[in-house]
Amino acid sequence: MGCMVLFLMPFLFSGLFMLGKGILALATERRFSEDTIGLLGAGVVFTGAAVGFLSLFGIGARIARKQSQLEAEYPDEPWMWRKNWVDGRIPSSTPVGMFIGWIFALAFCGASVPLVMKVGPELLHGGEPQLWIPLLFPLVGVSMLIWAIYATLRWLKFGRAYCDLITHPGVVGGWFTAVVWAGYRHRDDDTATAVLTCYHKYETGSGKNRSTHRDIQWQEEHIIRREGIGQDDQGKTALPVKIYLPRECKPTTLANPNDCIEWDLTVHSDVPGIDFQSAFIVPVFVTEESSDAPPQEDPNEEHVSSRAPYKPSILIKDRIDGVELTAPPRRNVGTAIGLTVFLAMWTGALVSLFKMAAGVIFCLGFGLFEVLIGWFVLRLWFGWVNLSVRDGMITLSKTMLGVGGTKTLDGGEVTEVKVAVGMTSNNRAFYQIVLIGPGTKRTVTIGGIRNKQEANDLAARIRGTIGMDRD
Repeated sequence: MGCMVLFLMPFLFSGLFMLGKGILALATERRFSEDTIGLLGAGVVFTGAAVGFLSLFGIGARIARKQSQLEAEYPDEPWMWRKNWVDGRIPSSTPVGMFIGWIFALAFCGASVPLVMKVGPELLHGGEPQLWIPLLFPLVGVSMLIWAIYATLRWLKFGRAYCDLITHPGVVGGWFTAVVWAGYRHRDDDTATAVLTCYHKYETGSGKNRSTHRDIQWQEEHIIRREGIGQDDQGKTALPVKIYLPRECKPTTLANPNDCIEWDLTVHSDVPGIDFQSAFIVPVFVTEESSDAPPQEDPNEEHVSSRAPYKPSILIKDRIDGVELTAPPRRNVGTAIGLTVFLAMWTGALVSLFKMAAGVIFCLGFGLFEVLIGWFVLRLWFGWVNLSVRDGMITLSKTMLGVGGTKTLDGGEVTEVKVAVGMTSNNRAFYQIVLIGPGTKRTVTIGGIRNKQEANDLAARIRGTIGMDRD
């Protein structure tokens, strides 16, 4: 903490100095000149970033001290090692994300003001097209600012949500059961969903090149049934969640925050105006209640949630000797549009780099990434996948714009047909069906399946057709 304070103090003093100088210049000149705006913008960025990060490190230090005390008090119960896990009532992480969003949004926007004032007039007077490249920086800042404003409006509308754990903790090889209290009154036509996700959170690189990743390991989406939703006298809505966690799921790990398993519960409800959404970091561990076999539910128990229904995205044709599965293009239009827009922006930046006569290696790296993204875009818009399972043989055909190839596998050599997490978009997993052959050789057949239950149903269909489910 002391080292971070020493590191941030120069930024704080520099920001205060530039703010003071900018205010003095504004009072003297009585107008917003380019230099004055630059000083004020840089002062806000440096001061805000220093104060924000100092606040975050201070909060982190207090949390770390409290966690050390809890670890000593509950050595064999890691689900009691966090303050908001002790009593089983977990506040949403929305305020923290909103606060961090405002810090980065103001930092980007403040740093962009001098850039826009410098580049903007030149573009208005017919400047070179490559001058549009620096404007990508303020575009990111504006996007962050819009997100921060939206998060703030959601916070003002709903307040802070809480998750009351019923299973404390959630059990690997058992159930995760909780009630989320939301600050709105649920109507009969409102829909609510709960998504429980297991992430592998880790860091790569070091120093300025350090980056944090969250790879989805497991995810389940449930619809919260209307008959289970309750109301209290203060106008809050109780959203019950009950999700089974298979034994192969990974439990929460706390030893190394830079390389750990983390579980996240997100609850979303479509309501008039701004939708309700809150996220919670929840404890999931292996306990004495963990079992390899799925538990039997009480038939008299009221079900509070069920797996999200799906509209089939894969075409199925039954044959006398087997089955054919066809994955048509444009199954995930939203992802295709988003990636196409990104490709268009990347292409514009690449063209500008060529006009600027940038280095060959630099342009080559950008160009290779352009080809990779372009290939993915074409696959999303025009790619067909056909999987034929007939007479014990598996034929996989992948084509795009009439060009492609075919691969044949012996169904008798397939040892496992499994569903795996493929690509992810906006913290949502897309699934793929994988065949495991001799020597653990993996063959990805159909990917981009949005609904997990559909992927499981298709995998079961393939297993049944090649005889893997027979006694």
